[in-house]
Amino acid sequence: MSRATAIVGLVGLAVVHQLVAESTSTRSIEIMSITEPHRYISWIVSEAKLVDESLWDSRREVPLSRERAIQLARSDVRSRGEPSELPVTHSDLKHPAKIDVRIPCYFYFISFDDLSQVDAPKHLLDVVVLLDGSVVPATVKWRKGHSSNQSLEPTDTRREIHF
Repeated sequence: MSRATAIVGLVGLAVVHQLVAESTSTRSIEIMSITEPHRYISWIVSEAKLVDESLWDSRREVPLSRERAIQLARSDVRSRGEPSELPVTHSDLKHPAKIDVRIPCYFYFISFDDLSQVDAPKHLLDVVVLLDGSVVPATVKWRKGHSSNQSLEPTDTRREIHF
């Protein structure tokens, strides 16, 4: 191991140690967001929960399999009265963009949608699952002039996803 590699490793460990030591923090972090024409969706988790429950050494097996994360996401969707048997369109293991890359925190971002319904309104469902299996609830902010009671136009499917 080179001296530079050892120093980078020690700095990374120091950052993780500092966060773990501060895991009693009450600060919340937006780990992901989606911007759509009519609403803004975000997933916010406490820094303490993120550090305590979603650390992962990528040289080892992921503590929560993708298949189990999808099962947990489907269960969450079903508990909200949404159709839980929609096909999975995305199931990605992500690192929060607003967290230092040297801190190995991860989560699953899972999307369900029936892409075969071309003319029907999209029923896109997104779920965030931490590596301990807990589901992070989404926070939806409707843009001025829109509410959750209004149906969204099926042709207006522009989305910006921010990890």
